[in-house]
Amino acid sequence: QLAARGVSVLWPYLDWDQGTRVEGGADQDTMASLLKATGGRGINGDSEPFVNISFWQAGQALNLSLALQAEGGTRDNALNWSATGWGYWGRQSNPGDAPGYNWTYEEPPLVDRFKYVTAGEYTTGLCDRYDKNRTSLIQMSWFNGDAYVSWENVWGAFNKVT
Repeated sequence: QLAARGVSVLWPYLDWDQGTRVEGGADQDTMASLLKATGGRGINGDSEPFVNISFWQAGQALNLSLALQAEGGTRDNALNWSATGWGYWGRQSNPGDAPGYNWTYEEPPLVDRFKYVTAGEYTTGLCDRYDKNRTSLIQMSWFNGDAYVSWENVWGAFNKVT
């Protein structure tokens, strides 16, 4: 029903989740089957620096071209199967709990290198979850033709956008 209205849906993938019932197969096969059954368009890899190629391959096995979105953006070698990812381009660069991420952008105006090297095929969703003034982030999103993540309720703490 959502697809009929032009709405694409990404299912959450939480590799760290220990409370959800395991379906019995490999995660990538389970996610691809769920996406096919529900008309979902892809997954959001929560806390993932990039989404593994095995998810793309599982989708291809079911004739699906999945949108694989990693919270950490992606890596150069993953651009062949990743179409989108988050971009923490501000103060959250290289957080202590995610040393594998490559968030090193500091000053505007910033150019989305992944969008540039893929000739516009990759879209970053810019996010700075705790920033109250998002002017720079919105301007960078517009400048790059990227998405903007308007995360106002961060784990139950309301953070109104100004």
